[in-house]
Amino acid sequence: MNREPAVEFVLQDREEGVELTPSTIGLSRFNEFNQQVQDFLVGSERLKVDDVHLHVSVESGSYKLVVQLPVYEPGYNESALDEFVAAGSKAWADVSDAAGWVRELRGGSVR
Repeated sequence: MNREPAVEFVLQDREEGVELTPSTIGLSRFNEFNQQVQDFLVGSERLKVDDVHLHVSVESGSYKLVVQLPVYEPGYNESALDEFVAAGSKAWADVSDAAGWVRELRGGSVR
């Protein structure tokens, strides 16, 4: 079975002598732990969790939250890239050293 990469967040604790599991965790602890996981996942960029399309499952045992990470599959539109390259080639046709011109604009030395 080909599974997407996943990361597991496990809360191992006991309350009043009872191990925390999906069936014994209180609502307050449930919300607190899930919020901590969400804060970790969105990171400092404050991504919207709904925009990331994460799949979450709660598994038995201690309270374990499994987040299936999306597989990064970059792609591009080849015809759009070809059009972009053609337009750029035409626009830069009169510039003998395009890389040198860009370096000079950036404050670097021209070779």
